[in-house]
Amino acid sequence: MKILISPTFDPTVPVPSMVEYAEIVRREGLLSLESSVDDVEDSFLRSGLRLIIDGTDPDEVREILETEMEYLAERHKRAQQMFLAMAKYLPGFGMIGTLIGLIAMLQSLDDPKTIGPKMAVALITTFYGALLSNLVFMPIAGKLKTRTEDESLMRRIILEGIIMIQAQANPRFIGQKLLAYLPPSKREADD
Repeated sequence: MKILISPTFDPTVPVPSMVEYAEIVRREGLLSLESSVDDVEDSFLRSGLRLIIDGTDPDEVREILETEMEYLAERHKRAQQMFLAMAKYLPGFGMIGTLIGLIAMLQSLDDPKTIGPKMAVALITTFYGALLSNLVFMPIAGKLKTRTEDESLMRRIILEGIIMIQAQANPRFIGQKLLAYLPPSKREADD
């Protein structure tokens, strides 16, 4: 169910938030974020903000958040591999079904009326195996891969934004640098 209805990740979304947080920090300091950190919906962003509010060393912040990103990608990769394996083996199972159907058909050669229906059942299993492989499981694996890439990019943007906020970089600079992670078509839409 998560594959069909889980949210999509738009890497442009965190950029305005990062700029806004940078402006707040520039005016009022890092501790000013403490009152609003619990309202942040994204758990990765919330975690990063808490780390910098607590005064964690920037290298440690980067290490913690990159570790979280690596394990997220690894979990997603396992799910992808499961669907790729199913796509790989389903045509083979279809062929096994065909062989079983052919055996059943050959056992009833003495009744010509049953040969046609049994041959149809034997061949349909190959069709179902190929159909499920190419129209269900391969697209699901592709969708999971795309989601992983989008979520990883979004988290990379958040990570870099958090590090720059902690360094109290200029908000405009932060916005420009984070937009550099996006394709030109997305950058122009956000300008």
